[in-house]
Amino acid sequence: MGGERLYKHRIYFGFRRKTFNYHGIKIVFMGLHNLVELVSSDKSSKNLIYSNLVTIVLAIVQDWNMLILMWIYLAQSVIIGGFNVVRILTLKNYETEGFTMGGNEVEAIWKTNISVAAFFLVHFGIFHMVYAGFLFAFSQLIKPPTTADLPFMILAVAVFFANHMSSFFAKVKLDSMKKPNIGHIMFMPYIRILPMHFTILFGGFIFFGGSFAQGGAYLVGGEYAENIVKIVWGRIVVTFFLILKTSADVISHITEHEPEKTKNIFKGR
Repeated sequence: MGGERLYKHRIYFGFRRKTFNYHGIKIVFMGLHNLVELVSSDKSSKNLIYSNLVTIVLAIVQDWNMLILMWIYLAQSVIIGGFNVVRILTLKNYETEGFTMGGNEVEAIWKTNISVAAFFLVHFGIFHMVYAGFLFAFSQLIKPPTTADLPFMILAVAVFFANHMSSFFAKVKLDSMKKPNIGHIMFMPYIRILPMHFTILFGGFIFFGGSFAQGGAYLVGGEYAENIVKIVWGRIVVTFFLILKTSADVISHITEHEPEKTKNIFKGR
């Protein structure tokens, strides 16, 4: 009797565990499906994907390494911050609830616009100056961009500029119809770019790991094997990185533009 109860007990919990896992997987797939639908119905998200595709095509055709891509995405990040400064300065009717500077509450006046824009510009600028310093340091380890790469790099950056300029005008139009919080606007670019930069750094570390693989290949098969690993590893990592970065970019973008629609997207609703 006891053994029979124990058997049923195990089956019962095994069934419950499987049901829970199935439900969790179902929620994830439903969330991804909802996310894809949301992105496909959002014009600015589709434009961002097209902008990233331009960089992906150029990277494959021009055989760019990770360092070149890091410079392009650093420029994209600077563009996002630059447009945010202009957005803060153009705010007229906005809220300041929950936002303080120097421990003091602020008023919705022009002086606040200037102070917030200046603070953001300095803080955001320092972050990117440090980031650029790392890229200059990486130039000692990886082949830096050449003059032949510059026209195509400028093209990729120009496409991102056009995309974010279009997004900027859409945000300004929404700001005029709503009453946004200036504090939220100041911090939003960090939420927007941090996933992107973490992805970039992750891809960079993987790319550097290829040097160890190349060294091992050289020991086993000589220079020919080393070159094969270099080409294959480089293309696989760059392609994987570009897809990952584009995904992080689009998800951060749609979360910023459609916060109400995205906050419950993975809750099975």
